[in-house]
Amino acid sequence: MTPNLMMRSGCLICWTTAVVLIAQTTAGRTAGSPGRPRSGVVRIVEEPLFVPSSLKALALHASVIVDATVSAVQPARLVTGSNPAGGDSSWVETDSILTVSSALKSGGVTQGAKLIISQTGGRYGNLQVVTANDEIVEQGQRYILFLEPDTRPNLPTYGALPRFDVVGIWHGRFAVVDGKIRPSPISSLPAYNNATIGSFISEVSVALNP
Repeated sequence: MTPNLMMRSGCLICWTTAVVLIAQTTAGRTAGSPGRPRSGVVRIVEEPLFVPSSLKALALHASVIVDATVSAVQPARLVTGSNPAGGDSSWVETDSILTVSSALKSGGVTQGAKLIISQTGGRYGNLQVVTANDEIVEQGQRYILFLEPDTRPNLPTYGALPRFDVVGIWHGRFAVVDGKIRPSPISSLPAYNNATIGSFISEVSVALNP
């Protein structure tokens, strides 16, 4: 079976079906709602358009770098867009609100500010979308995030909070657990696994100010 392809800011997404998933044919659509998912599980594979070769490359590519904690994970929402192969596509995204404890590269973001990141995936009604290697962030979890503005139109607003995408999907997200850095298992920068938060922040600072 050929997977469906779809573009999102910063990545190429493909999905394969399991049970009854995203309807792509007229017969499978809900009347008046092209491409609306029904039920079951969708397993998504995302391909980042940017894969950093070094921490310096990641830091220079990002518009904003923050040390932030997830303060709220919002209910998943349905998004409808264009499929490069033709026709409409629907997918599910989850918005999370984070509170910034410090900005390593501010881009206008300051300590104490809140911001939003969106991730592909989540549960919407009877449909569950699971994204390989990019699990939804957890409320209360601290992260070092390398971000770029999410400028897509017609997204939900949460007051005047700015929206961002994580650079390179999982490559730009580093969890902080017990004071140690935890990159994604498939990060292009695995050498930083288990680094202390202090040493990691110092390296980011050196990358930005050699």
